[in-house]
Amino acid sequence: MSEAVSRPRRLFGHNLRRLRTRAGLSQVALGELTGVKPARISEYESGLYAPTIDMLERFADAFDVPIAALFDETDFDEKPKRKKR
Repeated sequence: MSEAVSRPRRLFGHNLRRLRTRAGLSQVALGELTGVKPARISEYESGLYAPTIDMLERFADAFDVPIAALFDETDFDEKPKRKKR
C-alpha cells in the first residue's frame, strides 16, 4: 500500500472522530459500546485501517446513524491538517 491514506479511509476516520466527540465519548467508551479495542479505534480515526462491514455496522449502531453517515462529506476537508511545530 502506498503511504498516502485513501480518501474513503480519511473520510471514515474523520466522521468516526466527529461522531464520537459529539457523543461525548472517549475511544475507551466507544470501544466498550462496540467491542472494539481503543487502539483500533485510534487507527480507524487516523486512516491506518479500513473497517469491515461488521465494524461499520457496529459504529453506525453505536451512534444510531445509517452507515452512509460514516462517509458523509459535509464538513470534510480534503487536505489533511498538518501538526504545528
